[in-house]
Amino acid sequence: MGLIRQHTNLYPPVVRWAKNEKLIDLADTAVIFYDFDILDNRLAYLRSVFPEGTLHAVAIKSNPLKSVLQYIGQQGFGLEAASLEETILANRAGLPADRIVFDSPAKTKAEIAYCATHFNGLHFNANSLEELDRLPTVHHLKVGLRINPLVDPGSPDVYNVSTAISKFGVPIHQWDDIIQALVRYPFIEGLHLHIGSEMSRLDSHAQAVKKVLELAKAVTAKRKANGITQTIDWIDIGGGFPAQYANGPQRDLTDYLHFLQKHNAELFTDYRIITEFGRFVQAHTAWLVSDVEYVLQSGASLPDVPIIHCGADLLLREIYQPKGPVHQIAVLDPLGNLKHEDTWPVHLAGPLCFAGDYLARDIELPRMCPGDQVVVADIGANSFGMWSRHCSRLFPKVIGYSQQRGEIRVIKDRERIEDMLRFWG
Repeated sequence: MGLIRQHTNLYPPVVRWAKNEKLIDLADTAVIFYDFDILDNRLAYLRSVFPEGTLHAVAIKSNPLKSVLQYIGQQGFGLEAASLEETILANRAGLPADRIVFDSPAKTKAEIAYCATHFNGLHFNANSLEELDRLPTVHHLKVGLRINPLVDPGSPDVYNVSTAISKFGVPIHQWDDIIQALVRYPFIEGLHLHIGSEMSRLDSHAQAVKKVLELAKAVTAKRKANGITQTIDWIDIGGGFPAQYANGPQRDLTDYLHFLQKHNAELFTDYRIITEFGRFVQAHTAWLVSDVEYVLQSGASLPDVPIIHCGADLLLREIYQPKGPVHQIAVLDPLGNLKHEDTWPVHLAGPLCFAGDYLARDIELPRMCPGDQVVVADIGANSFGMWSRHCSRLFPKVIGYSQQRGEIRVIKDRERIEDMLRFWG
């Protein structure tokens, strides 16, 4: 099956649809739209290309909207939590513990005890050998150990978590210590790896999995020699597959799976697979519409500066981080029609009170005026969960829709002043 994306021509009819349903009011200077059809497409695709029984635990941090998490759970998928708070959020969204994967490099003794008491069947990936010592003697967790295979995934530096100084996982060169620990703790039934996000070296990821599989076989052999029957039953291969932000189709997992099967055929026959895709699932599901409040014009030869109502508050990585995602941008006129002509260089500015709050600089867009709206595409991953309180602006309303089912509704109300005041105490 093919992977679908949003198309520019989609924006006007969906905005008009929301207005006709009276879902947008004057206070909605920025609105986020969430496309459940694209989420359906990604989930169905994962189910079609991995073996039956694979647990696809979608990374909560990529998109923590409760309605979205509930929907993922209702389709039979799982969720990956990077904190105890996300674990509780997943559970409150209706997911049973055995479809939640808890990863964190900083689990406290109290958090571990809470999981052991409240989440029977939770997939619990310990991040270090020291963390194993904190597990209670009696528990009903499905425990895995995160391994750092020390393989370069070709990710940008800030996303590469398989370096020698990474805070994630036990370095695989501690081979003997790992095996001794897994013999000492025979209840450990899985191994976990995640080497980085936005991977460009898919063959390297397959090599990382191969290292972990070799470790799994060594652990099982050592246990057997010690009279222990528990084997390593599941491998959590993490996520990290890149999303396409520029024009063009989203790359599918064909090459990724080819390399995995080429180097690790037994992964698909001898182990249960767990995945933790986030950006690949969520990136294309959402888009932003924001009013153009002002357009500053400094001279005939200089770019215009349109000011809109979302910037570094929502798109934190894009603005603060070099080489962050570069989003496609469109412009609607006051009647909701796409503007195409009369392009002009612009610096597209957000509303925050610091000099770096620009979504884009020196790009050509149709010339804007107050009353127009700017559309920012592909904001479904790693935006909502990174919302910034800088300047204490309110999180926008989120409208979810499915054109296939003819459904549109508010899935998260616009934040209120009272919510902001409560946050700051």
